[in-house]
Amino acid sequence: MEFDKLEKEIDDLDERKAELQEEMNNVPGSDYGKLGDLQRQIDEIDQRSEEAMQRWEYLGQYV
Repeated sequence: MEFDKLEKEIDDLDERKAELQEEMNNVPGSDYGKLGDLQRQIDEIDQRSEEAMQRWEYLGQYV
């Protein structure tokens, strides 16, 4: 069922985001390239998570 898959996907995205944020905390502040790359990945996860949440909320009306 798509609803359940979305729930798992959202959880997985949240876990990945936390991992990236932890990695970001361990990167030297002067490593702008690495920090920028990690931030881009976090931004992409935020976008995907937002889209999945909207779809999950929509489908939740019918479950």
